[in-house]
Amino acid sequence: RTYIVQDAEGNISDPVTQTITLERVTIGAIARPTDIIFPVDTLSCSSGYAADELGNPDVSVTGVPTTIQENYDQASAIFDYIDISVTGDLILIGDDESVDVDLGASFPLFDMTFNVISVNTNGFISTASGDAVPDNECPLSLDPNSLANTNGARIYALQDDLSADTTEDTLAGVYYEYMTESPVLTPSGMLTGVSIFQWKVDHFEASGDYDLDFQALLFDNGEITFQYNEIGTEMGSGATVGIQSFAMDDNTMPLHATTISCNTPNSVNSLSAVGLIPPTMGGIDLYPFPEGVSCNGYSQYEDQIVYTDSCMTKILRTFTIGEWRCSDINERYFNQMIDIMDVEGPTMDQLPDITVSTESVSCEANVMLPAISPDDDCNKADIVIDIEYEVGSRIENAIGDVIVEMPLGIYTVTYIATDKCGNESRMSFTVTVIDAVVPTAICDADQISVGNDPSFFTAVALDNGSFDYCGSVTLAIARTDDPGYPDLGIFTDTLEFGCIDIGDTLEVALLVTDTANNTSICTSTLIIEDGIAPVFANIPEDITINCTEDIDTYPFDNPTVVDNCDLPDAFTVSLDTIDIDLCGESMIKRVFTINDSDVSDEQLIQINFVNQLAVTGSIDDSTVEGCDASNAPAQTTVSGLLELDDDLLITDACVELTVTSTDETAGICPLVITRTYVVQDACGNTTADIVHTITVEDTTAPVVTGSITDSTVEGCGASDAPDAETTVAGLENLEGTLMIADACDLTVTSSDASTGTCPVVVTRTYVVADACGNTTAGIVHTISVDDTVAPTFDPLTDISVEIGENDSVFVEVIAEVVDSCNFSTSYVIAYEDLSESGGIGSDASGNYPGGQHIVTFTATDDCGNSATLSVMVTVNLPSNIATIEGSIYTESFEEVNSVQIGLTGIDAFYQTTEENGEYAFSDILMGHDYMVYPYKNNNHKNGVTTLDLVLIQRHILGLGDLDSPYKMIAADINNSQSISSVDLVILRKIILGVYDKFPNNRSWRFIDAQYNFLDATDPWLGGVPEDYEITHLDSDMKIDFIGVKTGDVNGSAIANVQSKSSETRSDNKWLLSISDKFVEKDENVILEVKAENISKVYGWQYTIESKDLSFIAIESASANLSNQNIRRENSNLHMSYGHAAGLELEPNDIIYTMIFKATRSGKLSDMLNISNRGLTAESYHKNLEINNVEIRWNESVEESDLAQGFSVAQNEPNPWNERTSVDYYIPTAGDVKIVIKDVRGRVLFKSASYKESGNHTQDIEDSFLDGNGVLVYEVHYS
Repeated sequence: RTYIVQDAEGNISDPVTQTITLERVTIGAIARPTDIIFPVDTLSCSSGYAADELGNPDVSVTGVPTTIQENYDQASAIFDYIDISVTGDLILIGDDESVDVDLGASFPLFDMTFNVISVNTNGFISTASGDAVPDNECPLSLDPNSLANTNGARIYALQDDLSADTTEDTLAGVYYEYMTESPVLTPSGMLTGVSIFQWKVDHFEASGDYDLDFQALLFDNGEITFQYNEIGTEMGSGATVGIQSFAMDDNTMPLHATTISCNTPNSVNSLSAVGLIPPTMGGIDLYPFPEGVSCNGYSQYEDQIVYTDSCMTKILRTFTIGEWRCSDINERYFNQMIDIMDVEGPTMDQLPDITVSTESVSCEANVMLPAISPDDDCNKADIVIDIEYEVGSRIENAIGDVIVEMPLGIYTVTYIATDKCGNESRMSFTVTVIDAVVPTAICDADQISVGNDPSFFTAVALDNGSFDYCGSVTLAIARTDDPGYPDLGIFTDTLEFGCIDIGDTLEVALLVTDTANNTSICTSTLIIEDGIAPVFANIPEDITINCTEDIDTYPFDNPTVVDNCDLPDAFTVSLDTIDIDLCGESMIKRVFTINDSDVSDEQLIQINFVNQLAVTGSIDDSTVEGCDASNAPAQTTVSGLLELDDDLLITDACVELTVTSTDETAGICPLVITRTYVVQDACGNTTADIVHTITVEDTTAPVVTGSITDSTVEGCGASDAPDAETTVAGLENLEGTLMIADACDLTVTSSDASTGTCPVVVTRTYVVADACGNTTAGIVHTISVDDTVAPTFDPLTDISVEIGENDSVFVEVIAEVVDSCNFSTSYVIAYEDLSESGGIGSDASGNYPGGQHIVTFTATDDCGNSATLSVMVTVNLPSNIATIEGSIYTESFEEVNSVQIGLTGIDAFYQTTEENGEYAFSDILMGHDYMVYPYKNNNHKNGVTTLDLVLIQRHILGLGDLDSPYKMIAADINNSQSISSVDLVILRKIILGVYDKFPNNRSWRFIDAQYNFLDATDPWLGGVPEDYEITHLDSDMKIDFIGVKTGDVNGSAIANVQSKSSETRSDNKWLLSISDKFVEKDENVILEVKAENISKVYGWQYTIESKDLSFIAIESASANLSNQNIRRENSNLHMSYGHAAGLELEPNDIIYTMIFKATRSGKLSDMLNISNRGLTAESYHKNLEINNVEIRWNESVEESDLAQGFSVAQNEPNPWNERTSVDYYIPTAGDVKIVIKDVRGRVLFKSASYKESGNHTQDIEDSFLDGNGVLVYEVHYS
């Protein structure tokens, strides 16, 4: 332990070291209490062992401190299971095998000491050698042949029919190991040596592979612990857990053994109350001692409770009968064993008989068997109610009201109440299930066909599947317009209908009656129809007509219709073409169809055709406006030809006509078209040529609307105006509203005229003409060409020259200028003595005197636009001055800005480096001595993280060297010219914010960049130059310094505003596992921070924001944390931890534990999180890679929250066709049953399984189900 002392000025004393040695002291074994006889009947013989409580074995043996540790999920172990299957000796395999084992130390039990113990594969240890008794007794017999007359005991870790079968598991067997110092304490809290026996076996009779992994720990002081790591649900007989003594002598029983009911008044304190028989002599009771038996006789007794539980108390009563004579006393002693036992069952109030009806969707009743409150004189708690009834399995441990399904009938229900001691009583009552549910009536809409008069319709025909869940039904029918409806007496099997009802729509009712005379009615609508189709009579004969006849008006004959009910049936007539020959004969037929039926007949009609094609008249010549032949389209139909001239007439008798034409053209403006038409009928007959002469002529000039907007362009003359447009589209695209329309092709011409200067105005005139010479008026576009841009000078830098021996020096000063138009240039020189000179042109070269002179050039174009350029000409006189400059940068060449540079000598000068880290002192007088020193002492925490602390730790311990002298200087936090644990203490306080600056050190150190260290492993050897001395300055100098950020050994400091941290941060995350839960206000909360997965971590830092949690303490676990690793700041907890060698963590290892007090109620995950406020959250892993740090919250469900944690979601998709899924969540592992029913309650699907805690999905496929429609699913969890 190193101490340092610091005063108010930040001065620190030399460290003082103290060595503290921690020794582990083993506490000696405490002598156990004196053993007493433990009767065999107190062993627990369970009906099987469950995965959570092993049948509740009672192993709290008086005189032998014993514990049970249970765990079936190593991932959440709550005790230290000592697996010796690798480190221990395999001593036994096989079935029903035993072996004697030499113990590593003697084991005391029941006033005896054993060095050899027999171990059996069936889960027990025996103090008798070779104890291999049968494995099917529960418990094993008290006095087996192999143990006759032997004192000692058996220790049952889990005795059953077990097998160490290596074919099931290569690790199967019984293992033994002795440890001189036990990894766990004894039940009474002692630390001793321990013999460990471990069974890795299977239950021999179980179907499937049920692995068992358990052990017995025999401590050197006689205490015992049973530990169970893996226990599957047993499939076979019962199992025994406990300790069995063979020290009982069955031949030495008490004088009188009496069993008393536990509800006997006053228990055993009064002999008269319990009727006990005291010792007697000659038939006379000796207690209380009678008179006359002895002059000086006396009697007394003393009770000792040798065993007690909630069902029985064993009392050993010792009577003393004595007589005294003078100084002599004669006493005899008599023992009596008294058992106070619970032997009567609980009492129950008689329940009355009940009558219930079946459900609406089944022939079973859901009968509620009510909860009862039994009473018991001895054990009022833990009374179990079982229920038996004739049509179902026994309901065990019924809690609350129970609903069961019962079919029709009369049944006896019996409640069996069993108390904690196995005493039971019964109470029975009668349940009568009747059918009081009406049947389901389902009607079918139908049509009645009247064939005969009358016709009949039955109730069976109206039914569409009426049913009753409890049996068959009978059917009857009635008309609802019957005056007697709804009297059930009017219903009959059949209804009668006739022709008079045809076309009517009637409502009828169906009466459905079940076997219990429950009735229901449904109604349906009947449509009465004619059932016999009508027929035709008097079909007309086939005939022949000419094509000139009008089919629609021709006087054809029609048939007549005959019907069974004499109804006026209508019919329709349609015409169908059979064969058409336009040049000869054609055939059609008339089809007669009776309305709303498929009855039809026909008549054939033959048509004769005659060809009579003829043309009269002609077409007059015509003229049209246009550009080409497309303006005079040819006609393609006879009607179109006839419209050309009223004199033209074309006729034909019956046949379709077609029109064709040919054109001949001549000329352009106009265009003359000679068009010849020919008309032809369907039989190939044609007319003579019909000639039409057409003149097409364009007489219309193009139409102009709108105008072109005047425009201005940059330039020097008319040649800079844009080129003239040559197309109508180009004209219309100019700015303005100009539009030009014409039906024919157009051409564009233009001419220009210009006037004026600055600007030059160009007047451009466009003329548009069509192909026939029709033109527009002139279209004017005015364009102004103007020069508005001043000339441009090329940049010219200031000129500095040094004068020689003359009064002036020749300096070349020439300006370069450009402009698109004509321009002129001049210049003016303003000398330092205020005189001026000038000239024309851009060359101001000449002799310049000493001093600073300004040369100004001016360029002006023809339009008066001008520009100027000024340049400084400096003519320096000879002097003795110099410049001192340099750069400040880090070891990795990052420039350091904001460094104050001091230059002292005949005067003092100061500068601050810019972003490029450079400085420069000019005009420094030569011939003098100077000192240059940099200084920066702000933001001490810049670049300092816990990773730097780890790297310094590793350097101190020799696990990893700091590989440069600059890093070693950075690691010397207290500026002691060495690296020690004191530097780590100060650095951690800087990280946690305890210090805001380094005591006795600056934030930055600066070393002469030209300095070569005498020893790179000891940079302080010979001193570290942190300034630069100049002796007799005689020229310009460049002096660089290397900046070292104190505390930053990994180069992560930000040197300037442009630089970035050089540390490499990966995308990986280090996850801290914390159990989430709901806490109450003022509750003390213990948070175990665990490793999420296997990792090796060298350190971490982060800020824990604990809103609504008040920090109390932090406790070490895998990480050795103390208050030096944390700092509280309001609701924030800053933490920094480093481990030079790397902390090895396994999944679920507890890293450390935090204790808070909740200031409000809520979930922990809403109150606590890791933040970057204060400390950047990061951790360091393989190759010291930097990872981000996050909390992984794990849901923790208390038993009281189980009901809230269990949830079932809506199935998705819904509705569904082939497959759907049901999601559900269970907070802890348990049994899950899923049932799917239809709306009638019929079970279509059922599954049951054991599930671990968390989210689960049950897939449901259509093939699983025998039904469809609306279904209901239930998820049961226990």
